Amino acid sequence: MNRALLRRVRRHMLASLMIITLSLTLGACGSETGGANTPDTGGLTDVGTDADDPEDTEDTGDAEDPGDADNCDVCTPGTSRCTDEGAQNCVSLQGCAQWADPVVCQTDEVCTGGRCAAGCEEICEVDASECAGEGVRTCIENIDGCPEWSDVQSCEGDLICSGGQCQSSCEDACTDGELRCDGDGAFQACEQQSTGCLDWSATESCGENLTCDEGICIGCTDGEERCSADATSVETCQSGAWTPSQSCPLSCSAGQCDDEVACQPGVRRCNGQVAELCNATGTAYLHVATCAVSCNAGLCTGACEPGQRRCNGQNIETCNSSGTAWEVAETCAGSCDITAATCALDELDISTDINLDGLVLVDGPFIVRPGVTVTSPTGDLTIRASSIHVELGGSIVLAPTGQTAAGRGVDGVYCAYPTYVYTDGTGGGYGTRGQAQTCRSGGSIHGVEPNSDVSAGSPGGKGYGNNGTPGGLGGGRLSLEANTILIEGSLRADGQDVLDGAAYQGGAGSGGGIRLAANDLTVSGTISAAGGITDNGAGHGGEGRLKLFYGDAIEITGTVTGVLTQDILPPLQLFSSTHPVSDRVYNDDFDTIALSWERPFPGLQGYYHRVDRNPYTLVEPSNGQFTDQDVITYTRDDVDAGRNYLHVTSVDSGFEVGESPTHFTVRLTDGPPTLSSDTHSNSANFYTNDDAFIRWTDRHDDSNFTGYRYVIDRFGDTIPTHDDLALPVTQKQILLADLDPGIWAFHLVSVDTMGYLNRTASTYVLRIGEDPGKGSVSGIVTDSSGQPVANATISLNRGLINSTVPAMHTTASGTFNLQNVPAGEWEVGVYIESSTTGTFELTHTHDIVVNADLTTNVTVTMP
Repeated sequence: MNRALLRRVRRHMLASLMIITLSLTLGACGSETGGANTPDTGGLTDVGTDADDPEDTEDTGDAEDPGDADNCDVCTPGTSRCTDEGAQNCVSLQGCAQWADPVVCQTDEVCTGGRCAAGCEEICEVDASECAGEGVRTCIENIDGCPEWSDVQSCEGDLICSGGQCQSSCEDACTDGELRCDGDGAFQACEQQSTGCLDWSATESCGENLTCDEGICIGCTDGEERCSADATSVETCQSGAWTPSQSCPLSCSAGQCDDEVACQPGVRRCNGQVAELCNATGTAYLHVATCAVSCNAGLCTGACEPGQRRCNGQNIETCNSSGTAWEVAETCAGSCDITAATCALDELDISTDINLDGLVLVDGPFIVRPGVTVTSPTGDLTIRASSIHVELGGSIVLAPTGQTAAGRGVDGVYCAYPTYVYTDGTGGGYGTRGQAQTCRSGGSIHGVEPNSDVSAGSPGGKGYGNNGTPGGLGGGRLSLEANTILIEGSLRADGQDVLDGAAYQGGAGSGGGIRLAANDLTVSGTISAAGGITDNGAGHGGEGRLKLFYGDAIEITGTVTGVLTQDILPPLQLFSSTHPVSDRVYNDDFDTIALSWERPFPGLQGYYHRVDRNPYTLVEPSNGQFTDQDVITYTRDDVDAGRNYLHVTSVDSGFEVGESPTHFTVRLTDGPPTLSSDTHSNSANFYTNDDAFIRWTDRHDDSNFTGYRYVIDRFGDTIPTHDDLALPVTQKQILLADLDPGIWAFHLVSVDTMGYLNRTASTYVLRIGEDPGKGSVSGIVTDSSGQPVANATISLNRGLINSTVPAMHTTASGTFNLQNVPAGEWEVGVYIESSTTGTFELTHTHDIVVNADLTTNVTVTMP
């Protein structure tokens, strides 16, 4: 077997073992580009879970935990190595030298000298040995068959290292002062050792942004590109130093952003100001939090949002009421689920009746024993565990609390001709329609769209009159999610029966929603989402919905009541590190939308995905794109202002495509804030008041934004950047005092919660001082050979006064004439149509002075 094949087979085996092990713990601990208008990438680091918590007992066996004071430095910064998982760089994290997350080499690459390359480097001769400090290291073959130096082994007893061997006496092995490289970012010096002989001292780091060449630490070559140590950004050499130049939403390889991810499961990292977590299969990073100030070691630092929760080791921390610090709210007996910021139990074996509500996380098995009832008083329960078993005679029962507006029954009324009767309420509807009454229809069917979720049921209508009884409530919502689910007992989310006690009764509630999601799903017991019933005139509730999702196997031999969907398991939770809050409004100056998830079951082939304007698209091979990755990306050009919907569905091992996709919303603002002025209300008029008061209103609620950036200048097309003046989101006005006479422009953009700006700015033109009068501009545009340039666009100060002096095209002879130009200094801009984009781009400028009642003649010669 050749080396490349051996490497692929071994890595595949490791990945398979990882998937098998980690799939047993569903729900386990896991919750710029260059350019002026994109967020600063900041320091991108990739570290172990909760590395900055000195009290973290979660990873006590990890010798590379920078939180472990006894093992703070485990490597030399600047060095690199090859491991079974890929290339690793030694980086400094929180003052500790630690190995960063390995970067997996491509199938046509090998790991050599601690980096991925097309072939092996002759770093050393296999079986050769040498001294390194006070120990010996040996040249061995790594997994890719490339020669590498092993870790240093200390000499035992009184032996010393000399000439590459542990021996009782020494001899000089090098020349005093001689230098040599140890990898790309470190060096060794020949020095007198404690033995009295000359030998190579311990490896030393070249330092940040430096590399080693023939034993000398040097800078990089300007324009050269490489990936950051944690593969989250591209770094470009500028003035001899490596500088982050492009943030990679997924990963980086060979100096370019990549569309694949390979990471160590459970590892946390900072990607700019976003805290992320590597998923259980090491194939995607999941969004954990967007930091208000900064991110360090996978945790937000600095100010925080009051009430926000996070995991820090085994502690759940809450941001205090002033938003200035994190305080321990709870210490988990088991682990802390990072994406949910909720404690997870090691196991839950229920042998007595118990109430459970909300989200229940279990790293191990969840078992309901015979004769035991688990009740959800709120009617809303989600259980995620490695396995779920409701034994024969055991049950999970949800209280009827559903009040979903869609499908609500109709209230009782007085029916005129031909019946002339008063009526009870009609039944609530969900999977089926609620029962009707005379002259009144039952609650409607809803939830028919292709979708992976279920909702609570709908209530019945109220009985006629002030004393009529209210309608019964709909059934609750239950979601069970595990690798293996076995239901031998019963699950119930039934609607509420009619309430007695009045002449006219309300209708019964519909059944609720039950979702089972597992790789291996077996139901031999009872699952019920039945509607509530009545024994007199009010309407029965309609049935609820049951969605049974599976990966590898499903067997249903029990009794099911409700409208049944049986389908391939899609990813149930979608995460976005670029647009994390579904339905929050974001600005449009970004490059990429990234979506990631936990792999729903091991044996799938991949996914079909699509983005469009329909909230419930059924994704199929005919309208979707296929990927075998657990991440997808879209560009800014793929979406529009308003709501955009991303849809993902699974493809199983037999290439069957699921018909119940999970949907995620990305909502974009439809423009920057709207400007007005109390002091200069008409932008076409001059005002002698040199203090301009400007106010604005945003198009959406303040919760979607963090502030504003603005510029005051004399151009019409300026778009503020992150380098321009800032205002808080609470400020909606500004006074521009003592403006010099002339025509000014105030430009404003908003900053959203991810730091994105508007691609276009709101601009308000201010005319300050006495009206200077008007002149005209007559000119011709020629090329460098003196030939006229036709159809060029001419505009003054980049569109500053286009509303009163519109831009115009040059004639066939290259001439143009602008009338009613306010007297003063102007820039004539020449815009030429791009042959590639089809848009007009500013190509040349020419400064002129316009005098009142005179014509300024100008010849603009293009370079």
